[in-house]
Amino acid sequence: LFALFACTSLGGRIDAGEFQTLSSEEAALTKRLELIASAQSHIDLVSFQLRDDATGGQVLAGLVDATKRGVCVRV
Repeated sequence: LFALFACTSLGGRIDAGEFQTLSSEEAALTKRLELIASAQSHIDLVSFQLRDDATGGQVLAGLVDATKRGVCVRV
């Protein structure tokens, strides 16, 4: 079981967060990448582990792309 918590920030305020449980590693990665791709101002990523593998590479590539869009990223 994988869990994901996300919140959005609009106009300088943090909106209510969203908590989701996901049934597979693939579903968790897909959702994580969707959230990174849709970020407009900030990403605060808290992860138990971020490995130097294909999945970690996808997440890091998405975070780099986000910074290129002007998103503030904190890991």
